[in-house]
Amino acid sequence: MSSAGLRNEAKLRGDIRYFTGKPCIRNHISERLVSSGGCLVCAKEKIAMLRKKRTPEQLDVDHLKSRIRSAEWRINNPDHENTKLAKLRYKKFNIDKTNAGTAKRRAEKLKRTPKWLSADDFWMIGEAYAIAALRTKMFGFSWHVDHIIPLQGKDVSGLHVPLNLQVIPWIDNVSKSNKFKELR
Repeated sequence: MSSAGLRNEAKLRGDIRYFTGKPCIRNHISERLVSSGGCLVCAKEKIAMLRKKRTPEQLDVDHLKSRIRSAEWRINNPDHENTKLAKLRYKKFNIDKTNAGTAKRRAEKLKRTPKWLSADDFWMIGEAYAIAALRTKMFGFSWHVDHIIPLQGKDVSGLHVPLNLQVIPWIDNVSKSNKFKELR
């Protein structure tokens, strides 16, 4: 199939990337972006080059713009503090859906917990949860035990093992969702 055909097919599926197996102008054989048809490696190199060119003054301006956007969002969304309450209300009035989701996650966790784990591994997993609870008490905001490679990821699924766990602030965990960021 031609490159255009693969791109159109990916667009119809709602994908953001597709793979042709053919090299780009700079000889990269990598995925391409559906939006532009451009090579993903070339796009990453271009972004890295633009970031390096930014002066400290530009960084300060960007930081200030970001703070202004955040302040505007908080002004335009005065109820953002109530989202936790809204979630609790939802759980209370939709207990069947909440329980179904919890059971599904628990079952997935059990399927992703290998039989070869030792008692030490289970101890380490328990310690991760203890550290999260301790940090929550110490810092005054919630900390979560996160699976670096998600248990129910779209592209890749990890295991419930100590090396796949990290203790991170809840906001980072919630924003990450079921996504896996490749480490380089």
